Amino acid sequence: MGVFRKFLRYVLHGRARQTKEMNADDTLEQSVRNAALVVMTASENTLSLDTESISVIVAAKKAFATESVISEELETRFWIAYQSVTEAIKPATVDSIKATYEPSPTYSKGFLSRKNTPLSRKCASNYKFISILTLTFLIAIQIYWYIGWSIMEDIDAQTRAIDDLNTELTTISLQESNPDSSAARLKQANLATLKDRIVVHTEWRDAAYHHLKNWNQTWSSLDLITLQPWQEDDFAAYPILVQRHIEFVAAGNFLAAVMSYILPILYGMIGACFFILRQLPREIGARTFSMNSYIGYSLRMAQGPLAGILVSYFFTSDQSEAQTHAVANSDLSPLDPTFASLSPLAIAFLAGYSVEFIFKIIDKALVSPKPEEPSPTMATQPRSAINKLKEKSSPGDLKDESS
Repeated sequence: MGVFRKFLRYVLHGRARQTKEMNADDTLEQSVRNAALVVMTASENTLSLDTESISVIVAAKKAFATESVISEELETRFWIAYQSVTEAIKPATVDSIKATYEPSPTYSKGFLSRKNTPLSRKCASNYKFISILTLTFLIAIQIYWYIGWSIMEDIDAQTRAIDDLNTELTTISLQESNPDSSAARLKQANLATLKDRIVVHTEWRDAAYHHLKNWNQTWSSLDLITLQPWQEDDFAAYPILVQRHIEFVAAGNFLAAVMSYILPILYGMIGACFFILRQLPREIGARTFSMNSYIGYSLRMAQGPLAGILVSYFFTSDQSEAQTHAVANSDLSPLDPTFASLSPLAIAFLAGYSVEFIFKIIDKALVSPKPEEPSPTMATQPRSAINKLKEKSSPGDLKDESS
């Protein structure tokens, strides 16, 4: 109980203690520390700074260390020197330098204490962990999806083979021949061979159905919302063909749902992670990473899955193949020929990597030319010409012309 009370005290009052109103001396002292950090960064990166500005900053820091207060004249000179050194380190800023060198105060104190590390290092560690976790989950889902898809493909292939063999068996059975001839003996041998092949393919299909049943049990055990038919008590009373049909249809629906929704979301998220892991070292190396960058990357992590699922709506697939095929037919080829060679999952990855990619698709969809409709004047022009021709070819007009 005491631990829970301590946790609530930290959540409710810890932030208030950290954000208490600062007086003018606290603000000035913090600015002096920031200026010293800027001078240290400039020295490490061989950036030239004004000697007078450095002297003023050192004097202000020494005054705070000894007397905890500085004169008005020194404070005025300090603010001018502070502006000069921050101008010299651009495009880096004070916030970006603090994010690179200063320990982040977010988790440094309180109940949930963590090691005092800079914000940039925490950001890199967090997004590295998220990327590895997302990639692992994506690979697991992709492998599980492929196993189900291959099982259903095997069942379809065995069913087609059995149908073809039955057709061939029927055709041979209808052929007339002398019972004592060699043709009749060959016919009986062929019939026996076909029956044996049908038995083999039937056994393979039964094994595939058994595998499909186990595969369905895995994902249905994770479904906490709906109850699948094979999880009901009366499912065993159904005929075996009905049970197999239910399991086959349910597996196809699950494959279609994973392909249409879960995989685009994961590919969009892994695209966003790839963008962050590519951009983050550049900002840290250029010392332009700041809290705003961290917020921007957090928003990009939310935009990636949204972009992945959004771009999937720009694609349509044949309903008969939606359950088993991974690649859908693209509707984006009229907008950009390069889209025709990309699968929907590749488009989802690109959407997560670059949100501007979505805007490009939307803009092209809005400005794509539409078929022109015939104007009312053009539609009525042939009828008007016919009416004039009739009037001209009337008996009265012919009589006038002959006269």
